[in-house]
Amino acid sequence: MQDELGNFVPEGIMDAVVTALIGALDLQRNEGIRNSRTGSIYIVKPKMHGPDEVAFSCELFGRVEQMLGFAKKHHQDRHYGRRTSHDVEP
Repeated sequence: MQDELGNFVPEGIMDAVVTALIGALDLQRNEGIRNSRTGSIYIVKPKMHGPDEVAFSCELFGRVEQMLGFAKKHHQDRHYGRRTSHDVEP
């Protein structure tokens, strides 16, 4: 995928946006089993290699939340002790 200037969008950034959009669709269901009882979207980001990657992921998910108009619900990152905003409500 390319942006409006013709630059290729990195796969990890597209993955974060598409995953959040899919999660938002799940929360809109009125019938059937939803993925979250609390109305949150849970995204697991495995294989994070150090604080720089964690900081990038926190920034990325924060911007995805902002772009999609999600309200932030902060929690404590268990692995690095940082405040993150990966749990979101559309």
